[in-house]
Amino acid sequence: MRSCFLVAAFALISARASADASSSDKAAAEALFDRGVTLLRAKEYKEACAKLETSQRIEPAVGTLLYLGECYDRLGRTASAWATFREASSLAQSSGQADRAKVAAQRADKLEPDLAYLTVAVAPEARVSGLVVRRGGEVIKPDLYGVSIPADPGEIAIEVSAPGYESQSSTTTLSARDRRTVTIPPLKAVEGSTPPANEQKPEPELTTSPKRSTALPHETVTPERPSSHSNTGHVVGVVIGGVGLVGVGFGSYFGVRAYQKNRDAKNLYRCSGDICLDSGGLSLTNDARDQARLSNIAFAAGGGLLALGIVIYAVSPGQSQSGLLVAPSIASNGAGLSVQGGFQ
Repeated sequence: MRSCFLVAAFALISARASADASSSDKAAAEALFDRGVTLLRAKEYKEACAKLETSQRIEPAVGTLLYLGECYDRLGRTASAWATFREASSLAQSSGQADRAKVAAQRADKLEPDLAYLTVAVAPEARVSGLVVRRGGEVIKPDLYGVSIPADPGEIAIEVSAPGYESQSSTTTLSARDRRTVTIPPLKAVEGSTPPANEQKPEPELTTSPKRSTALPHETVTPERPSSHSNTGHVVGVVIGGVGLVGVGFGSYFGVRAYQKNRDAKNLYRCSGDICLDSGGLSLTNDARDQARLSNIAFAAGGGLLALGIVIYAVSPGQSQSGLLVAPSIASNGAGLSVQGGFQ
């Protein structure tokens, strides 16, 4: 749950690092920074990022990097946000700004599990003189061939060119946590040109490896159907359903905690819109986000187990010698176990 994305209050008063910048450059950087923050609050993220990027180029500063990382995060540019927060943490640490370094490192750590990675590999026979490989318009250095590099989710263009060879292009689409490899085959020589002596017959198209995700696979449990002479399936269903109810209970607890902490952050500290501008509010809202994440996980797991318990109970035959029927039940006001029948 991304209820409130934060940058510490002290990021507003950015400590400019370049003492050699001219007065006009400093004024321009400050104006761009202020405009970028205003656009960020107005949720004009694309324009905000452009202003903050230019401000950072003119006069690098930790505060600008923090807001720029926030802006990238809201645009869904996970890898760019992660790299920017890491840069901010390093710059803050080297300049003795421990609080800012901690904030930036925490934001980078939260983004890291969702990073997507793209590897661009070049076949040995494709490494001809003058070969240029671009990823998203940026040239990939040869020492980065075959290296898995974080990339922003979305469609990425791969372009390959070399003197005397036909250019090739391909696109690949990344989602969060994807790990993908694009292999560059030998280029086709332009008709009439003289290819290198070790040139091999090229393949016409780029090849992309199948999509692989680092996310943990979803595990499904298929219960065995017990014998008609046994009531084991009913017991298993009730037990699993009960565990599910416990999970739902935990989800409710953490949800209430998240609401309370988020409310305190808004009431006790200076929060404007989606951005909280006080370090105390930052701590409370980070706690609220963590509690909300635990609530979502508990609700999802508990609800799944409760549903699974109901299914197992429903499809399991058996004999109830006592004439009692015990089953999980769900109502508009909650979940529980229902008991029907009587002793024989």
